[in-house]
Amino acid sequence: MKTNPAPLGPSAAAGEILPTGQARLLALLQQQSGPATLTELADASGLHPNTLRAHLEGLLARGDVVRTSEPAAGPGRPAHRYAVTGPRPAPAAELTGLAVALAGAVARSSVHPEEDARHAGRAWGHRLAEERPGQAPEPVAALARMGFAPERDTTDAGLVRLTRCPLLDAAREAPDIVCGVHQGLVEGLLEHAGASTEGVELQPFAEIGSCRLLLPHSRP
Repeated sequence: MKTNPAPLGPSAAAGEILPTGQARLLALLQQQSGPATLTELADASGLHPNTLRAHLEGLLARGDVVRTSEPAAGPGRPAHRYAVTGPRPAPAAELTGLAVALAGAVARSSVHPEEDARHAGRAWGHRLAEERPGQAPEPVAALARMGFAPERDTTDAGLVRLTRCPLLDAAREAPDIVCGVHQGLVEGLLEHAGASTEGVELQPFAEIGSCRLLLPHSRP
């Protein structure tokens, strides 16, 4: 029986609805007066720490929660604290942001559409960072919140695989525009943070199951 080969590139982005356990934990974290420890969350929720760890790992991977460490008061490991990264954007808000970026690119009617799209994306990245002064989103965390389900390569910290795409159909139709905006978004976030953008490259549909994002200092 003949089978069709798997297509290159990511899958369509999953819906924005969180699993029930993660959604309840996120709501609990939003009610805290500050970053909370696993013990504090277990006391507040009545859940077993192992169950909480599983929910937290999912929220960390999506970029909804950040983890910080503080020196241990005595012998043992440092204590981890968890806090929400900010309000979750609605899907419509992300689509609106992209529409604004694309409209800017089209309005300029550039003969170099990919370069123009990246310029619009960089402006979008700066705008996102300016909305949260002092706590601008890190690019991979920002992409996680938008539904790209990024996965860092285990041997190369500069290589990130984007396993989902919230605008997959549009990206297949016009990768130089849509993917150019997303590369520019990463560059804009890095620029706003004063980080280098040298070597940043988004490779659309580079392999089965994902696009590839190369960040500074990535090996070829």
